[in-house]
Amino acid sequence: MSKSFNINLFKNKINNLDIHSKEVFIKSSASFFVKIIAILATFLVSMILGRELGSEGLGAINLSNKLISVFLIFSLLGINTSLLREISVSFELKDWKRVSNFYFSSLMIVIPIGIFVVLILFSISPFLSLNVFKESKILRPFYILLLAFIPQLISRINASCINGFRKVWQSNLVNETLSIIIVLLLLSLSMVFNIKIDLIKVAIFYAFGRFFVFISTSLYWGKLFKFYKKPKVVVGSILKMSFPLLIVSSTSLISNNADSIMLGFLSEVKEVGLYSVASSLAMSTSLFLILTASVLSPKIASLNSINKKDEIQTMVQSVSRFLFLIGGGSLLLFVIFGRFILSFWGEDFIVAFWPLIILSFGQFINICSGCTGVLLIMTGHEKIVGLLTSSFLLLNLILNLLLIPYFGAIGAAFATSISLILENLLKYIYTIKKTNINTIPSF
Repeated sequence: MSKSFNINLFKNKINNLDIHSKEVFIKSSASFFVKIIAILATFLVSMILGRELGSEGLGAINLSNKLISVFLIFSLLGINTSLLREISVSFELKDWKRVSNFYFSSLMIVIPIGIFVVLILFSISPFLSLNVFKESKILRPFYILLLAFIPQLISRINASCINGFRKVWQSNLVNETLSIIIVLLLLSLSMVFNIKIDLIKVAIFYAFGRFFVFISTSLYWGKLFKFYKKPKVVVGSILKMSFPLLIVSSTSLISNNADSIMLGFLSEVKEVGLYSVASSLAMSTSLFLILTASVLSPKIASLNSINKKDEIQTMVQSVSRFLFLIGGGSLLLFVIFGRFILSFWGEDFIVAFWPLIILSFGQFINICSGCTGVLLIMTGHEKIVGLLTSSFLLLNLILNLLLIPYFGAIGAAFATSISLILENLLKYIYTIKKTNINTIPSF
């Protein structure tokens, strides 16, 4: 009886949501299960690498991946985010020629830039590994990961278009989930056939997974949309929209990775390995925020284009209630069972408990603020988001520089959480001021 009552109560709550909130919830739920698979695969990969390579080996491969991620975002110039907005609006208007124009023009920009970045990185990689990070172990894995750099760029463009066509969970599946599943599969096969796992093999597995994602996104997007043969070049329009978003995306990514990267050259690669596990666990608390943001983005852009702000607020607040419960529950879980969870990576990873708690609290505040950044961007206030994210990136870098030499991973955790909390507070204030939309609901 109790179970039946709870299920009926849950169904009634869903039925009471407005039509847009229902769509967000349903698509978020589908994306949630896809992302859960990705997170489980990521944690399993991390556990295997932690036990097979130790904290130092895990730190080396994670540092290489984070460096690739930072250069990847700069190469995209924010085009993937602006493309999502334009494809969403074009899909709403059924303007298929406009879709072709923006898609092909985006590729014309990012592919040449990507080739240039790869050539530069190949030439400076020895300097980065030996002089900046003082760790020769990351050089060869970094070279291997660079081979998949251009395919990654194209995959991001394809995934934005797929998302713009309301294929949200499909976009999440082909963009990131498949890659880590391939890595997990290859690691598992290596263990089954007693093949020794080392840094080079792991880097090859990651590169192979990214090539697989590139092929998957290309095939799916080609099946989803039939292109016009002679698209119009709109490079100027794309660049005009994208540069403010480049600031947003690059500063956000650097903020998320600055702690690990700065640990790499201010401390030891081993610290990066320990911290990366704590950071990954803490970031899992914002899973639903990331998922709902990908669903909310096209919906907010569409509703804002027809000036339906009341519907936007209702939709965002409905989602925020779920986010608050998820964030609070995750924080409590780590406080009680954090040490036990960290022990799955190995006994030496238990020392990452306090960085885990500090980072988890920052993510809890982040998730409680709602999708303020997405809301500002999709309503045309990306310059404000760019200014805020770049300002707090600077604060994050300064705090990391001051705290890491004295407190190591704990200092990095404090620097990241303080910056994140203050940034979200100001984003919330500006969201109310500029859009008159309150993302935090009353309970």
